[in-house]
Amino acid sequence: MTAVDSPVCNSVRERVSQDAIHTSSLTRNGCFLDKTDLPEPHILVDLDKIASMNQQTRADFVLAADCSGGWIVPIEMKKGAPRISKAVDQLQSAAQIVEKWVKSCHVQNFRPVLVTGRMPTNAIRELKSRSNRVIFLGNPYPIERIRCSSKLASVLQGPVRT
Repeated sequence: MTAVDSPVCNSVRERVSQDAIHTSSLTRNGCFLDKTDLPEPHILVDLDKIASMNQQTRADFVLAADCSGGWIVPIEMKKGAPRISKAVDQLQSAAQIVEKWVKSCHVQNFRPVLVTGRMPTNAIRELKSRSNRVIFLGNPYPIERIRCSSKLASVLQGPVRT
C-alpha cells in the first residue's frame, strides 16, 4: 500500500509532530505490548508527546492502520488492576482527539483497548458494562481488555463489536 493509499495513517501523520510518532518498544506503566505482526502501513502516536494536550486526561497511545478499511485503536496501559472509570475516561478522551484527526477519512474499525496485568473478576465485569463504552463518531464501542505482553495485532482480528 502506498502513501496515497493510506488515508487514515496520512491523516494522523499530518496532524501530529514527528516526535509524537512512536517507533520504539511499546512500554508504559510497567506493561509491555508486542508490536510484531502489525499490518503496514500503520502509525503509533504517543499521546503524552502531543504538546497541545497538557494536563488533559488521555490514553497512552493510538494505533492507526490502513488495513481492512482503516483502524483506530486507542490504547491505555496499566500494570495492575486499573480504576475502570479512569481508564474509560482516558480512552474516551483519546477517541475525541482522534475524531478530529480522521474526520475527513472513512474509518471502518474502532477498538478501544485496555492493557492490564491481573484484574479481579468484578473489575472485568465492570469493564464489560454497557455504561463503559467509548463513543467514536457517534457510535458506542466496548473496551477490549488484553493482558500485558500480548500481541497488539490480535486486536485487529475478528469483528468489531458495538
